[in-house]
Amino acid sequence: MAIEQTPIIAPRTGDITLHGRAGMLCSCKFQDAAGVARDVSAALLYFEIDGIVRLALEAGSTTDERLIRLTRAQVVSCAAGPKFALVEETNATNPQVLWSGRIRVTGFTVQPA
Repeated sequence: MAIEQTPIIAPRTGDITLHGRAGMLCSCKFQDAAGVARDVSAALLYFEIDGIVRLALEAGSTTDERLIRLTRAQVVSCAAGPKFALVEETNATNPQVLWSGRIRVTGFTVQPA
């Protein structure tokens, strides 16, 4: 059974804090500048971590929601505090960074003996 945690997101910086003993599931809702839900069902959205991982976001339960899912091994590989970015590449010649920051991993990063 895979255990997934909801990340703690710092309001001012957008940085993510995770515990090293679980994977991550983060639900992302998208809005336009006026705060209206934005249909991202056809958008090409990726979560990139400093050359460690590049994942396509999974579909959510609505057209304005996407999910970021990391395994525990991917979370542990972030122990050095790498930078991350959520990138929209619907227009390949003009990719847009929608969210960026650092990932901070706390607690255990190895199985206890």
